[in-house]
Amino acid sequence: MLAISAAQGEIFADIAVTQGDVPLGTIRIRLEHEKVPRVVAAFIGLATGERDWIDPLTKEVKSGIPYYDGIIFHRLIHNFVIQGGDPTGTGQNGPGYVMQDQFHPDLRHSGRYMVSTAKSLNPNTFGSQFFITLEAADHLDDKHSVFGEVISDDLYPESRALIDSFTSVEEFPVTNQRPDTPLTMTSVTISGSSLADFNINDPSLRMPYLVKEPVQPFPIRTGADDVFTLRFKRKALHDYLLFAGTEPGSLPLLSTMLSADQEEGYLLNITGVNEPSFFYRHTVVDYSQLFHPLPTLDQDGAKIEFVNPDGSSITIISNGQGAGTWVDSDGNSGSLSSFAFEVFLPETGVFFRGRSYGEFIPLLNFNCEFSAPAGTGSFQSLSGVLSFHSEVNGGFEGIKNISGAFNRPFKFTPALESP
Repeated sequence: MLAISAAQGEIFADIAVTQGDVPLGTIRIRLEHEKVPRVVAAFIGLATGERDWIDPLTKEVKSGIPYYDGIIFHRLIHNFVIQGGDPTGTGQNGPGYVMQDQFHPDLRHSGRYMVSTAKSLNPNTFGSQFFITLEAADHLDDKHSVFGEVISDDLYPESRALIDSFTSVEEFPVTNQRPDTPLTMTSVTISGSSLADFNINDPSLRMPYLVKEPVQPFPIRTGADDVFTLRFKRKALHDYLLFAGTEPGSLPLLSTMLSADQEEGYLLNITGVNEPSFFYRHTVVDYSQLFHPLPTLDQDGAKIEFVNPDGSSITIISNGQGAGTWVDSDGNSGSLSSFAFEVFLPETGVFFRGRSYGEFIPLLNFNCEFSAPAGTGSFQSLSGVLSFHSEVNGGFEGIKNISGAFNRPFKFTPALESP
């Protein structure tokens, strides 16, 4: 259900909440659609049903069905966060795909009321779960993407008071961080004067999508066979969620298979099939809009510029032989004792995993050691993960001086383009 408000230049998410059967009120969230549009687009698409999602219980693709309606807040830590967004209420599931992280330096976990993505420790693992801070949580900065803030206004004057109440152990007792009486999002309504002009399917957001791909048995299996062979066209940067079993209404996830390149008539063998009847379904996630970096970072003359919050920067220049030089924005320079990177996803082949491999598509592991303390931060080393948002820029999530997490924007200049 969509509603348009008269607020100027804003988008809101209004979450109606009950405790058991008792209505508690509505949480009004002002969404940061201009600062983190990809994260907000993902949230809006799921909330309205405009984005397809996979039911984690039935494994069916849901189209046009609001995702969050009826989902509980499964986690409450009274002096930390309240968290929800998993249809199973376990904290282990999402929409069937993951999103690339997006950060903005103005959006911090600076106090109560901040709305942020819940994810694993790895980059790019946000799907649908989110949390609302009940206290400041600075240690989550640059790991989890703040995408909104709970507000109170004339329409919902008690919105923040509802969040305040979640700090009460007496009103909201928990067992192992799970509310004893379910706290349910009965509906999520998106509104605001900027909603009509906000395109949640803008290609520049580089979002994943569920797609339908035909599959056929090959050859037709007989009851004596213990191998079930399927033939289909696998496509580059597509993740295949493979469901298989003996009961068509309850197919467990067998594996995920990420295809790095494409192949006509790909044959997939499922072994150990001894039952006379066997059922298979796969759902396909198209991650091809993500940029998949190729191994060109260490070519002679390739440059990576890292920008600090104060605007200063340091640029790493490869010599093509596992070392190189650096120069900072103040004009200081020096040498690197080592320079190395590793791709997470090779250029060809298929890769099987127990959960989505999509998070790895835009990533490179990066490490360099300085011959002496370098740059305005006196770096001894830079170590972490480069997450490419395009061919030439992205975010560096990692470690500086081997202490403290950070996320900084970077700019990449390939060797052939270096002056």
